[in-house]
Amino acid sequence: MVETSESSFDKINQLLPHVKDLLDDQEDEKQLAQSLVADFENIWKMIEFSVTEEHENIKELKRRIEMKEKALQNTEPLEAFNKEFDFIQNEKHEENFQKNRLENQIKSVNARLGE
Repeated sequence: MVETSESSFDKINQLLPHVKDLLDDQEDEKQLAQSLVADFENIWKMIEFSVTEEHENIKELKRRIEMKEKALQNTEPLEAFNKEFDFIQNEKHEENFQKNRLENQIKSVNARLGE
């Protein structure tokens, strides 16, 4: 039979709060990591959506360009072409605005991840 002194139990009792603190810290770090993973997944979904949307926009712009080329070959009035061109330019400006907004959001999240 092993005899333990009362001082050994005292030492163990003194260490128990420290062990609990370490376990609490570990749980906090785990929750932070899960939060960061969720943030990253959300950013990735935004990027995927943006890329898909941009791809669709590019296809639509190509279609419109083809229509305009046909219109020019058919000698349709230049005014109609200019109106459509202005419309496409405005859409391109809006796309650039949205792209910059997403890039700023990504930078913001990256900054948060760096904290």
